[in-house]
Amino acid sequence: VFKAFESPENLSPIPANILRVILSRSYELVRTDIPRKNLEVNFDFLQKKLKDQENFADLFGFTTLNVGSEESAIYKYSITELGVKLGTTSWHIAHRLMESLRFKTGIDFKKQDSIYCKVNKNNNTVYRSYSDDMLELLKKMQGEENYNPSWIDSEFLKNAKK
Repeated sequence: VFKAFESPENLSPIPANILRVILSRSYELVRTDIPRKNLEVNFDFLQKKLKDQENFADLFGFTTLNVGSEESAIYKYSITELGVKLGTTSWHIAHRLMESLRFKTGIDFKKQDSIYCKVNKNNNTVYRSYSDDMLELLKKMQGEENYNPSWIDSEFLKNAKK
């Protein structure tokens, strides 16, 4: 399979069931956490390499970087993971800080897609993912008693639904 993807020639048609198997296995490889080990990926580097097919093929063989992969790289934290990054073992501190932000700004940061939050819906279940920008904002909120409006991205403020 790797030799076929490495080839500069066009691939002959591959049965859809084989592609599904490869896709499902590559998805598992990327999305499954390995206990006590982190895989750091520089997505800017990957995006630059995607523009140059020859170097990319030599470096990685093959990969895909679709909208879902890009979003999961940006919005990589659940509310519980934010709480852990803020020094606790649960989501409560992150939720409390976001509620404080909502009270002080009149903006519900969890309500809409932004640089801080990605709202996803699967059937009737809504779940949210948060970015490093949200983590940094919550760290500032946690470390200071007074809220500073300059901490929030001005473009977000301009477009935010109150």
